[in-house]
Amino acid sequence: MKKEIISTIALFGIVTSAIYAMNSEDISIVNRQWIDHMPTSDKELASIWVLVGDEDGMGAKAEISQWRQHIDMFFWEGNETIHASFPQDESQVVFSNIKAYECDVPPFELCLEMEVDNTMKKFYSRWDWEVDSLNKVGEMIINENI
Repeated sequence: MKKEIISTIALFGIVTSAIYAMNSEDISIVNRQWIDHMPTSDKELASIWVLVGDEDGMGAKAEISQWRQHIDMFFWEGNETIHASFPQDESQVVFSNIKAYECDVPPFELCLEMEVDNTMKKFYSRWDWEVDSLNKVGEMIINENI
């Protein structure tokens, strides 16, 4: 079951693109999948963000389980503070106080803290969860590296 959950998370990366931001520790949040927690069952929802671009671009956020996927795409601009625009419902979201750093929260190696519309959120990633191209995401699925 964990294999299917991981495959679902990897599949999400195929349909997404979005941010380039560096923090003081030079850990890029761009081209990387970030997840709020590792699901423990096939029905448990996880929140995932994928961010790609330079100082503007596209992004995606998703609430997914093995059985359900809800994905919202957005445009963004900024660097230390990101302004995201969601065309589907014409809403706006601000990401601020962005801090990415190495951490040891198995199975994760990276932590991301950011304020999203005045609420602190924490996400996790791994060094091998880079999604710099759709080919890389496909390889991740095949090799089950995430």
